[in-house]
Amino acid sequence: LFELLAGEKPFEQQFDVFAPDDGKADEGRFQQMRDLGFEADWSRLRGVSDEGSALVRRMMAKAYAERPSALECAEDAWLQAAQELGRETLLTEEECQARSERLLRRASQGFYAKALMNMMATQVSGSLLQKERTIFRLLDVDKSGSISVEELLAAFGKMGLSQERAATVMRRYDIDRSGSLGFNEWLGATMFMDLEDSSGLMARVQALFSQLDADGSGSILLGDLQRHFGDQSEDSSDALEAFFNELDTNKDGSISLEEFTQFWKRAS
Repeated sequence: LFELLAGEKPFEQQFDVFAPDDGKADEGRFQQMRDLGFEADWSRLRGVSDEGSALVRRMMAKAYAERPSALECAEDAWLQAAQELGRETLLTEEECQARSERLLRRASQGFYAKALMNMMATQVSGSLLQKERTIFRLLDVDKSGSISVEELLAAFGKMGLSQERAATVMRRYDIDRSGSLGFNEWLGATMFMDLEDSSGLMARVQALFSQLDADGSGSILLGDLQRHFGDQSEDSSDALEAFFNELDTNKDGSISLEEFTQFWKRAS
């Protein structure tokens, strides 16, 4: 943490304890190691707040028993404040409002539409994936690896999301019935999906289309969806056929890439 904040190692101006010495032991060096004689130059943290500097000092205490545990570090007020700042930077009021609206709108969709959203989430990569994972970790306050109803309320309560509505959204979008939203469920439920604004997203739609177009015919048939989704839902086969017909807008018995793309434009 010292190196991260100061941009250099705490003992950089002192000799390198790991430097080779051609087999000749430097007694002074090892004496300092035994006596804990190293002292960090704390002036290098002059740009860090008193609270942050105090945490670094505790973490670098010479006596092992005086150092905080990893959990105690994570619960330190300075790190908690930094986390809250990260939340405010990544999740502005405008961003929270947009995600809240997408969450409510997409939660009302049927199982298979939400399953497609989940599949899209698995296509995300690069800087977008990194950003979304950071947001997810900020909202996952208890670090359980999923977002609970309470954590949804903490994120979107100011946007008018009530306890009852949060529970309803959770029930409808909790595809794996775990009682909380995993990362892919969260991403599928709230991610911005404007194809016209993102050529990268269009490439992901095409990749997902190819994944469902098992025989490479250039279109998705009802059988393709049945093979992929048939055992993933308690819904009847009629529900899957109805979803297929919703995507097959020209009613020719198959879903073209253009029709598939239109689904994502509506979902955005």
